[in-house]
Amino acid sequence: MVLGSLYIIGASLLFGLVPTGNKYVMLSGVPAECLTFYTMSVICLMSVTLLYITHTRVRVNAGELCHLLFLGAAGQGATTFLLSLACMRIPAGLATVFHFLYPTVVSVVMVVLFGQKMTRFKAAAIACSISGMALIGGSSGGGAVRPGGILLAAASSLTFAFYTVSNEKGNINHLPLLVKLAFSSMGSALLFACISAVSGKAALPGTKGAWAILLLVCGLGSFTAFVCLTAGIRRIGAAAASFINMLEPVTSVVVSVMVYRDPLSARTMLGMAFVFGAVLLVALDGNLLQPAH
Repeated sequence: MVLGSLYIIGASLLFGLVPTGNKYVMLSGVPAECLTFYTMSVICLMSVTLLYITHTRVRVNAGELCHLLFLGAAGQGATTFLLSLACMRIPAGLATVFHFLYPTVVSVVMVVLFGQKMTRFKAAAIACSISGMALIGGSSGGGAVRPGGILLAAASSLTFAFYTVSNEKGNINHLPLLVKLAFSSMGSALLFACISAVSGKAALPGTKGAWAILLLVCGLGSFTAFVCLTAGIRRIGAAAASFINMLEPVTSVVVSVMVYRDPLSARTMLGMAFVFGAVLLVALDGNLLQPAH
């Protein structure tokens, strides 16, 4: 239980760093769909390399292969792509608010479809999480709010909820972690390679610095984050993992303050306190933190 929580905290910290790297690479001239292809390709290559080094036997039937490819395309890649597009249309903080509706979506799905009990702690955690993200998003500054951006951010919450739940309840959970990650990232890379080719927006990073950030932060950082997330979900379940993963936007705020010198308002700090409160409530909910089966 403790190890699973630590995995999710590690994933949150890394996922919180990745948006800063994505922004840097996109500013060098790389479109969102092309960035998603590069990132997922790095994840796939690293997974395959580690499978080879560890001599892990890869046995996947046709049904499992299709499931993994679709999970990667609709879960990993689509989430990254939709959120990147949303941040180009609405303020990043507002996009984060709608994206981080996904812990609530996961909890509702687990209760309605899989019979998980809705406890007082879960209900309070949902309230704290929504309040915290509203406060953090509301203090992100100005910017035109376009309905399309809101829809894209909300859609990213649904795709990531799908990815999170599928990692606990899907029929591919008996597979080794690296096997799951290799094939799911392959599905995402193939999808966004096609999108980049059809749209004619294929482009390489414009500077050596952008290449370094792409490989180390977007690629290696995302790979390690997905490994930690998948391992954590396997140990503590999708619902608990989704709430603990809300430390991600807190990390993003801290990184933005340190790298871009963004102001840290009292409202933002209050929102962060609500997020920590949601994580604490999840930790107090004994039923929620039972190991996943």
